[in-house]
Amino acid sequence: MSPPDYRAEPTLGVVPPPPPRPPASKPPKPRRRRRYFGGVLGVLTTLAAVVLLGGSIAAFGIYRQVAADLPDYRWLADYQPPQMSRIYAADSRLLAELATERRVFVPIEAIPRRLQAAFVSAEDQRFWEHHGVDPIGILRATLTAVENTAPAGGSAAPRPSPSRWPRTCWWAPTGR
Repeated sequence: MSPPDYRAEPTLGVVPPPPPRPPASKPPKPRRRRRYFGGVLGVLTTLAAVVLLGGSIAAFGIYRQVAADLPDYRWLADYQPPQMSRIYAADSRLLAELATERRVFVPIEAIPRRLQAAFVSAEDQRFWEHHGVDPIGILRATLTAVENTAPAGGSAAPRPSPSRWPRTCWWAPTGR
């Protein structure tokens, strides 16, 4: 029997596999990816949803409160405005007109188009382009109100003008 040979065997460029690892007690945790909806973006989204829901509930409550005080709209179909009572003589002369308000009913067809356009242009130039509520007009009015606001502060009490100071101050001579 020959003694054992402890020389390394020629590998011919092949690397031997590493020795097997002993089994670990816990498997390694998978690398956690960042989730945007779990972080700040998720909080902001949730907050926006809560604010939107709360605003919707508040708007509905305000609508219900205002709508409860409104009159029934169906009476507009049968609206009879107060008119004058006219008393005529036998020869068709007008003797008197009796009324609390001097109103004469004129159908819209009897009013000339130009006069209708004059009233509309004085009130609402976009009257024929919207269905009763003009969102562009509301936005324009809002922007005008914001732009024309007076600076805050100051007293609400009126100040006497300097030309009237001698007559309005208690220490001024009375001129007797």
